[in-house]
Amino acid sequence: MNFHISIPELDSYRNCDCSSLKRIYCRLHLLLCKKCEAKLSSLKESDEFITSIRKNLKNDEV
Repeated sequence: MNFHISIPELDSYRNCDCSSLKRIYCRLHLLLCKKCEAKLSSLKESDEFITSIRKNLKNDEV
C-alpha cells in the first residue's frame, strides 16, 4: 500500500468518529497493512496505559 492511515484518522476510526465509508476504508486497509495495524494497536495500548494510571490515581485519592 502506498498510503497509510494517519494517527488522527486512526483515532477517529477507533472512537467511531468518522463516516461509515471512512470506517469501511480503514477496516479494509487495516486488514492489508500491518504497519497501520501496528499503529492502531499502539494507540489502544496507550489508552489502556492512561486508563490504568487514572484508576491508580483515583484509588490513591480514596
